[in-house]
Amino acid sequence: MDRSSDKAPGTTLQPRVTRTEAAIEAVIKTWLVMRAKFPSLRNFLVSRSNLRESDILRRTTMDIQGTWFNELGSTMVLRPVSRGQFSGDYRTAVSATACARGVFRITGRSATDIGGDTLGFVVSWNNRGSVCKSVAAWSGQAQTINGVDQINAFWLLTVESNPDMNWYATHVGQDVFTRTRPTDEVIERNLQSVRQSHP
Repeated sequence: MDRSSDKAPGTTLQPRVTRTEAAIEAVIKTWLVMRAKFPSLRNFLVSRSNLRESDILRRTTMDIQGTWFNELGSTMVLRPVSRGQFSGDYRTAVSATACARGVFRITGRSATDIGGDTLGFVVSWNNRGSVCKSVAAWSGQAQTINGVDQINAFWLLTVESNPDMNWYATHVGQDVFTRTRPTDEVIERNLQSVRQSHP
C-alpha cells in the first residue's frame, strides 16, 4: 500500500529520524556552537571554570633544565624537555661499591612542558669507565615548595644478581633534588641515614 496516499491534503511526508541519527545531529550542532563560541580549547576551559587565562598560565610548572643536587651531593644536569622527553648527565658523589665513577647518561619523560609536575628518569650505571651491571629509576614531581624548586622522587635501584638473590636485588629510597648544593656538613649527616641510590 502506498503510504503517500494516506497523507492529509497540503502536507508532505518527513523522513523518519532514528534516535542514533538524532543524537549524532545533536552532537554536531553542539560542536558547531562550541567551535563558534570558543575559538580554542583554552578559552573554553577558562570560561567553564570562571578563571582568568592568566590564572591558568600561572599554573605552568617550572622549567626543569639546569643543574640539580640531591641530599648526598650527587649532581645531575638536565637538558630542556621537548615533546615530553629529556636527557641529561648524572655524576654520583657516593657509590656503595665504588663502582659508579664518572658521568652517566639520563633518559627521562616529563609532563612539565605541558603544565604538569610529574617526571621519571633512568640511569644505567655503565659508561666507558664503569660497568656496574645495575640500573636506577626515579619517579616523582617537580614542584616549587616554600619558594624552593625541588624534584622529589622515589627511586628503585636494581643490581644484577643470581636468581636465588633476586629478593635482595632491588632497593627502594627517595631523593630530594634542589638547585643548590648542600653543605659538606649536611651531606655528611645525610650519609649516615640515607640509603644510597648508586651501586
